[in-house]
Amino acid sequence: KIMQKNKSYSFLLFLLNPIIGAYYALYDLKKNKGTAVFIWLLFCFLFGYTYIAPIDGDYFTYQGRLSIISNLSLNQFFEYLGAQIDYLSHILFFIFSLISDNFFLIWGLVSLTFGYIIFKIFLNISRLTNSMTPMNPGLFKVSFVTLLSLVSLYLIYNFRFWIGANLIYLGLTYYLLGNNKKLYICLILASLTHFSLFIVVILIIAGINYGFNIKYL
Repeated sequence: KIMQKNKSYSFLLFLLNPIIGAYYALYDLKKNKGTAVFIWLLFCFLFGYTYIAPIDGDYFTYQGRLSIISNLSLNQFFEYLGAQIDYLSHILFFIFSLISDNFFLIWGLVSLTFGYIIFKIFLNISRLTNSMTPMNPGLFKVSFVTLLSLVSLYLIYNFRFWIGANLIYLGLTYYLLGNNKKLYICLILASLTHFSLFIVVILIIAGINYGFNIKYL
């Protein structure tokens, strides 16, 4: 009964104010994981679908890019991809273009992808706070401030860089959980999302392998 009541409260809060309801869902992740994930991801999709782009943002560049990619065959797409640097965004657009050529829907799916990575970060942080080893207070403060600067969905106007940055952050949470394999997968994906992040990735790998203080990472 208590669980059902909490779920009803989460949905009611989301209906009254989707933004507050969505972030409350992340806060409530430990108690109602299934409901929290559904509410958060629904919000992420709707946020992208109804997104009002800034005039000077990359939104319209991506719109033009989708119109090109959506008209390519698989072989043509591989040829097109060979001339690019940031591969992951082009691959996403190609996959999403198989679903629809409606850019509002595509942008909703981009926002959903962004939101899923944010969700995984919060899930890992939840696991970290439940672990037996207490987190260093300095590390916790730095992590919290960094996280606040990364998780705003408004950043989808330049989603390549910010999804890449979140992938790096996600990788570090896996590292803290002792999962080095997923760390390296996230770092590779981040580099493929926005090539400029490759410098940060190299610094992190060097830090891990040469014993830099984890707080600096």
